[in-house]
Amino acid sequence: MSATSFEKDIACLDERIKKLHCLVFSNRSTPSCKIFEVVEQAKCTLKEVETRHLVVTLLWKKLPQLQDFLDTEFIQKIKLTDEVKTSLILANEENIRNLSKNLEELKKLQNVVNHPSLKDIPIYSEKLLPLMQIQVDQEAELKDFCARLEQLLVSYNTIINTLSKQFILWNNMVTQCEYAVDSNRVAIE
Repeated sequence: MSATSFEKDIACLDERIKKLHCLVFSNRSTPSCKIFEVVEQAKCTLKEVETRHLVVTLLWKKLPQLQDFLDTEFIQKIKLTDEVKTSLILANEENIRNLSKNLEELKKLQNVVNHPSLKDIPIYSEKLLPLMQIQVDQEAELKDFCARLEQLLVSYNTIINTLSKQFILWNNMVTQCEYAVDSNRVAIE
């Protein structure tokens, strides 16, 4: 085996190791969404809908009180003068408009909030808890696996480097022996 073919073999082996390293440690960004991200997004959406549902339900329960306060009979019961009433209304004009808009929006959203599929949100949230635990466990396993893989690759690289050095040493020894044999032949002839 000649030194040039040995160097070609070493270069080929080194190239293969580099390709393997790139395959293992490259940051591949896949356009597809990971299942964990989808589950987490679904969990957040369900929690948000649940909190909104609770707030809207509480506001809906207080709606009769608000209607009583806005009723003209209630204002007459207070027995304020017309000037005071006018100044109160003008002072709170923007608040009254905002309340009116919010009330209209509440009436529109009542069907959405009372939809049967939203009533099961607490059940779905509880069902997501085991999935979240599985995700956390799998992430921990992945970290352990990556650490072990990196350790194995370092060991592999160390072994390959040691073998390469040993092959070079043996090649040098064989070359020296061949040179000695050739020089002995020349001396004998």
